[in-house]
Amino acid sequence: MRYLTPNQVRSQLAGGRAVEQLLPSPTGVVAYVSVYRDRQGCFTVWHAECEDVGSVDFIDLYEFPDIDPDAPEGRGLTFESADAALAHSHRSLGASPESWLGRGMIQDVYAERKRKQTQAKHA
Repeated sequence: MRYLTPNQVRSQLAGGRAVEQLLPSPTGVVAYVSVYRDRQGCFTVWHAECEDVGSVDFIDLYEFPDIDPDAPEGRGLTFESADAALAHSHRSLGASPESWLGRGMIQDVYAERKRKQTQAKHA
């Protein structure tokens, strides 16, 4: 898996492309964070938690059932700058500065996690 450098993260966001990463979460839950620039030029941090119903063959996190019925698609906060949005992600959500990926790539990380879990069960 090729993670983005801090400069690549800022470049992605400046270019209007989202970055995201899986977050540490309890068993049975998949948590992730996305950061993207909105149409007004602000940066949104989107935090979502869903049920871990996936498998090695089903990795589409965006289709997993949401955990919070009051925020079925997650919760977002908006910031004036990319740096402020990223700082919030790191400080408040536990995101790692070294683990950002382009949009959709977290599914590959999730698939790798599932492969390791499956191998551990059969070892």
